[in-house]
Amino acid sequence: MGRSLSATENKSRVQASGSASLKTSEYYNTSHYNTRLVSKLRMDIRKLFGTNVKRYREAAGLSQAEIAARMGVDRAYVSAIERGLQNATLLSIWEIAQALEVRPVALLEEPDLSAPTQ
Repeated sequence: MGRSLSATENKSRVQASGSASLKTSEYYNTSHYNTRLVSKLRMDIRKLFGTNVKRYREAAGLSQAEIAARMGVDRAYVSAIERGLQNATLLSIWEIAQALEVRPVALLEEPDLSAPTQ
């Protein structure tokens, strides 16, 4: 199949041909991204989301089983979300927010580190 084109070579090829007719394999070539950084960021957002889910759940005085019942999922799924082990889909973020009676964006907010802790 040949070697993959760099981003610069892809851009030059598009400009020279006057169209954006790149092969799928060339378009999705992500070898130039720092995959370690990308995976680390994904892990951080899962942990942030899970921490927020747990914080709001405990503030509401609800158990994992109660949240799971409201969502129609297994308690282990809620546990995995809270521990940052499970990827949450947009639909599950919405369902968790509804179960906790909070806005979905609240579950993705970083904590205010300047606020005093109790």
